[in-house]
Order: sequence, then structure tokens, then C-alpha cells
Amino acid sequence: MTHQRSALNTRLLNGPLLPVLMAVLVFGGWEAAVHLLSIPKIVLPPPSAIILALWEAVGSAEFHWHLLITLWEIVAGFALGSLGGLALGFMVAMSPLAERLVYPYIVAFQTLPKVAVAPIIVIWFGYGLSSKIIITATIAFFPLLANTIMGLRAAPADQIEMLVSCTATR
Repeated sequence: MTHQRSALNTRLLNGPLLPVLMAVLVFGGWEAAVHLLSIPKIVLPPPSAIILALWEAVGSAEFHWHLLITLWEIVAGFALGSLGGLALGFMVAMSPLAERLVYPYIVAFQTLPKVAVAPIIVIWFGYGLSSKIIITATIAFFPLLANTIMGLRAAPADQIEMLVSCTATR
């Protein structure tokens, strides 16, 4: 009997029930707190009002149009950041001179908070698509750059020797 109870407790704790129960408690507590404490909707809307507003917005054509624009900004920014990160990462990984010249500036740029750089990008490129694509590209750029450099430098020595023996140059 205790073994069955232990297995049941393990299944409940490791299964999807615990996170669902936590979400119900959080959102139920939020809803109750807003109504019981008479918190104005402008300060803290209840989850039911948020879901209702989202449901109404999803039904409008304007929502779908803006969703497509946002997806375009994400995909274009990721593609631009990926291409830049891969190209520069390949250059830095293959050339010690490029690493000494470029990498310190890239690391310095990465340390700047994107929230601080975003207004400058908006001033330079305007409030349209281009500024949002560039901000997205700066977010995607550094992880791809760093992982490209690490990946190219992590090739095992025996594989590099084998490729060189097969007349590979890089």
C-alpha cells in the first residue's frame, strides 16, 4: 500500500499536474485578490479581463496584420543577425589578426544593455521596420558569433589532421 502511494506521489510530482495546479493557484489568487481588494482594473486587471480582451483582439483583422508585421521583423532581424554573426565568427575563428582587431569591440558592444542602445537605434533609423529589425539583429548577433567561434575552434585535432592530409586548406 505504501509503495503504491509513493508511486502515486512520484507520478503527481513529476507529471503535468503540479505545474497546472500552480498556475490555477496563481491566477485564481490573482483574480480573487483583484476582486476582494477592489483594485482598479487600470492598476491591475484580473486575468479574466485580460483573456477577454485578448479574445476580442484576436478576432480582428488588425491583430492579424500586426502579428504578420511582428513576425516579419523577428525573422528578418534574426536572419540579419545570424548572417552577421556567422560571417564575423568565421572570420574571427580563422584569423588571429581579425580576432585581435575586431573581437574586443564586439565584446564591448555586447556588454551594452540593449535597452540603452535601442533609443539610439530608433533615432538613427526611425520608428519604422528598420529600427526594429536592427534591434532584433543585435540580440541575435552575439550568441551566433560566440557559438560559431567556439564551434570552429572545438574541432578535434585528429579530424583536422585527417582533413589536412586530404589536402584541405581550412
